[in-house]
Amino acid sequence: AEYMGESVDTYFPIIEKGKVYRISNGVIKVANAKYNQVGAQYEMSLKSDSRIVEVMDDGAIAAQHFAFVPLADLEQIAVDPDSKNGPAVDVIGIVTKVGDLTSVTSRARGDQIPKRDLVLADDSGRSVQLTLWGKQAESFQCVGLPVLAAKSVKLGSYSGRSLSTVASSTVTIAPDCPEALRIRHWFDTVGARSEITPLSANGGAGGAGKGRPHKCFRQFASLGYAEKPDYVSVRGTVSYLKREGTLFYMACANKVEGRACNKKVVQDATGYYCERCKISHQSPTYRYIFSVSCSDYSGTQWLSCFDETGQQLLGTPASELQAWQQNNDPRFEQAFERALFKTYNFVVRAQQESYKDEQRVKYSVFSLAPISFAEESRTLLADIKKYAQL
Repeated sequence: AEYMGESVDTYFPIIEKGKVYRISNGVIKVANAKYNQVGAQYEMSLKSDSRIVEVMDDGAIAAQHFAFVPLADLEQIAVDPDSKNGPAVDVIGIVTKVGDLTSVTSRARGDQIPKRDLVLADDSGRSVQLTLWGKQAESFQCVGLPVLAAKSVKLGSYSGRSLSTVASSTVTIAPDCPEALRIRHWFDTVGARSEITPLSANGGAGGAGKGRPHKCFRQFASLGYAEKPDYVSVRGTVSYLKREGTLFYMACANKVEGRACNKKVVQDATGYYCERCKISHQSPTYRYIFSVSCSDYSGTQWLSCFDETGQQLLGTPASELQAWQQNNDPRFEQAFERALFKTYNFVVRAQQESYKDEQRVKYSVFSLAPISFAEESRTLLADIKKYAQL
């Protein structure tokens, strides 16, 4: 059901999730599949003279209706890679991985959107990445390896097959349904020891770099000389972070075509001036730009980090770290100490650039993810089986 105009102000405050209502004087029409994300054949619009009355829940109406799709069948569903509105599906599976809470910058508004990646596996022998957004990402909590049901999540074709929540999606831990009992029994008896095939490049074996060529640091010398940049994965340990020199820059927070400008500002008599936007700010926005030395069994490599990856490594926004540095707060040094000697799966972008009339290759961290030792072990076991058959 949807309500528009004055009915939004009238009914939105009284509607609560999980309660039962009697609705009258609504308009029923065939659902527009292009905009309908819940998979219903019909939809109802409410007007100013519609009525919504809460009634007693006698248990006759199921709290949630699911039409679960086995994860293996997601590969057979057509997805338009150029469309933002992928098909909506219901899935159920075991949560085998819970990623850290991160954030991405909205292209439309320039603000930070919370994001968390999960991996689901089911008895079809497949796993898939499910991305939670917004409040669902912030509030998600689970203990152990629970069964999770996701309703009306968007199916995408990025890096194979992947799922993500939208405004109409719901996520339920340990749902009360027969499918949950079946999945639980499968995992406890055979699933935990079975080989699961990931449908997502990031969803089930190997973290941030899955699906990209894997390199060691010694092999970086041959990267970045093509017309287009090289993207490779590497497993490395943070061995040193530069605390001297430039750690962040002062950026313009003005919105340009719905996105934050982020260009460098210069302090002058009027404030902090942006040459691109031709305006001054009373205070700047700080964004990370620093180098980190990472090591693996083959050698060491300096990598450049920018705002999002820098925040993941140091665990705090650039503006907060700048304030700690300015005030000689001990938390400044502690942030660097905590970041040392942690191992990640990195995706690195290698591209040649001109610096002071000299051509050189710059290696930038495109993304990173903590090591999942259980998943890494499964990947190694699968590799061992392949070599044993040679």
